[in-house]
Amino acid sequence: MSATHGKKGQVMLASAVVASIKKWKFDSDRDVHDTTSFGDDDLPNRSFLPGLVGRTGSCEGDWDMSDTNGQVALINSMEDDDPLALKLYTSDTHYWAVSAFITKASGEVPIDDLESISFDFQITGAATFT
Repeated sequence: MSATHGKKGQVMLASAVVASIKKWKFDSDRDVHDTTSFGDDDLPNRSFLPGLVGRTGSCEGDWDMSDTNGQVALINSMEDDDPLALKLYTSDTHYWAVSAFITKASGEVPIDDLESISFDFQITGAATFT
């Protein structure tokens, strides 16, 4: 597969594009549990069993408080107990579909640059790539 440019990326909240996002990140990790015991035939090598999978993500861009169905909805969702339906697009047709909770919203207002906003989210359940 050849490398692609990120210019087709975007973040969607339900059916709304989150405005002015310039970058998103998706992290996936898996616990592994050491099952090594005294007298194992494989010693001195360790043995492991897979555990749970966890996923987190983040996105950031220019602050746009007129984006009521995107940025403002993400900020306000921190008061809710229901996960959000997010899609993290890598191209026009490929994306990660996740259910997530916003865990952090951060705004920055520098004197010499554009106002920016960033969101961290914890993904709950499976993530699917289409």
